[in-house]
Amino acid sequence: MNYELFCGDNQQIVPTLATPDMIFADPPDGIGLNYNEYDDRTGHDEYTSRLHKWVEMCVKACPSVWFSFNSRWLLEMAEVVLNLRKQEGLEFTPCVQTFSFYRHNRSFLGNAHRPLWWLRRQWTPVYPEQAKIKSWRQLHGDKRAKAGGKVPGDTFDFTTLPEKHRRDWHERAIEIGGYIVDPLIPDDHFNFTRVVGTSKQRRSYHPTQLNEGLVKRCIQLSTKPGDLVVDPFAGTGTTLRVCKELGDRDCTLVEISKGYCNEIAKEHNLEIQYGQ
Repeated sequence: MNYELFCGDNQQIVPTLATPDMIFADPPDGIGLNYNEYDDRTGHDEYTSRLHKWVEMCVKACPSVWFSFNSRWLLEMAEVVLNLRKQEGLEFTPCVQTFSFYRHNRSFLGNAHRPLWWLRRQWTPVYPEQAKIKSWRQLHGDKRAKAGGKVPGDTFDFTTLPEKHRRDWHERAIEIGGYIVDPLIPDDHFNFTRVVGTSKQRRSYHPTQLNEGLVKRCIQLSTKPGDLVVDPFAGTGTTLRVCKELGDRDCTLVEISKGYCNEIAKEHNLEIQYGQ
């Protein structure tokens, strides 16, 4: 498989790449985090402008785009996507990542979710069969379970389960970094734990990281073996690790921070290519 790493501004690099089959985009949150060489301390108008440019860049470069973003920008993202949807004729599937282990907030509600939106051209193929997960019957040894599992949904409602079951399944999800399923409910949330300091996935040099299982599900839903996946906000290289785990997708990373690029290159023995 072919793996590439570019260091530079994604606005300049992504349009020059071969047309990817999927883009997974997880941009900076716009809440003042320390992203090495990127200045995340932006005002409302500036960050909204950046969102518009990032989303437009992605949907013009690729027929299938997953966009993960901080929930405080939900209304701004809705405005951006509505405009592009009319211009580009996009299909829109709003999903959500949920996590029970979130940061404590003394003054308000804890943030326990992250919007995950799927934007794609109307003719773009999808592959739900590749992303099947174990059903409740499979997890509990029921002989009536359908072989191969079930297609994942996009929500999970804990309130339908007894308290003990909710607690047990929470603990199991945190332990394995996986997902929780209930075959009785049509889902619209992806339940993957946050990558915290004790996680084996954690790279301490970066302030935020998405769960590899979440990225893997998105890749399986929207690509087939041999396809090219591009990540214009590479961060710690999560998308590349998932593609290498799958073993049958090409992956191109773009990252503006030289420091992060050096870490990714060292981990995966890659040569860094520098954009204009």
